[in-house]
Amino acid sequence: MLLFAYFENIKVEWMTTKTYFFMSEIFKFTFKDRIMSKIVTLALLASTLLLAKPYTKADRIHDMQTMAEAMGKIQTGFFYNNNDLVQQGALTLSDAIRRVQPPLEEKEEKDPMTRYMNNKVQMSNKITKKIDKKAAIIIERFLEGDTIAALQAFSKITAQCMECHTQLRNW
Repeated sequence: MLLFAYFENIKVEWMTTKTYFFMSEIFKFTFKDRIMSKIVTLALLASTLLLAKPYTKADRIHDMQTMAEAMGKIQTGFFYNNNDLVQQGALTLSDAIRRVQPPLEEKEEKDPMTRYMNNKVQMSNKITKKIDKKAAIIIERFLEGDTIAALQAFSKITAQCMECHTQLRNW
């Protein structure tokens, strides 16, 4: 048995033994179409680059507040044994930690000795990776029912937070 369907003058055939799509008309672009798609792509890329702003201390403060709320949501999920809250909090934490980075003024420190002694960029990148990994472990372990391992990962995230705040904020 052979079925036919027509979509804007393009014939699509389905056979019961094997599926066969006759859509060669879709992939025939004219030279004008290719040029237009390149122009649109370049315009989108240029507007993205022009509207991009550097990561500032205010952005970092906002991300830190988001991470604190996410940690609270994870903790609430632990207390109420609510997997949805734990997952939402861990995903929010993971998303926020990926955005956190040293502000532009710290990245572009002119004095090499200060840059070497502070080592803030490398330290924050290392802590970011650890927290992101532990957030994934929280989701995985809590879903499997291993709450002890999930709580241990949560406390290790808290320790990473304290390490970062101790070194960056000199607590």
